[in-house]
Amino acid sequence: MEITKDTKIVDIMNEYEWLIDQAKKEYPELEQVDTPFGRMMAKKLTLESAAKMANVDVDEIINEIKSFIENHNDQQK
Repeated sequence: MEITKDTKIVDIMNEYEWLIDQAKKEYPELEQVDTPFGRMMAKKLTLESAAKMANVDVDEIINEIKSFIENHNDQQK
């Protein structure tokens, strides 16, 4: 999966179910994404809009997500 500023949060959540828990640890502002309403909004929410919510640069979030995925994959080996 290619991860860009336009990637939908719901797509990431579907592909990497474990990732939302990791992201909430790093960015507590994203806690609301893991609620029933948040999951509904995740269908429209992009990484760029999530970065704005967390008051973080979108490139930083993209790099963090890629790092989380890489580390997770390494631990699974």
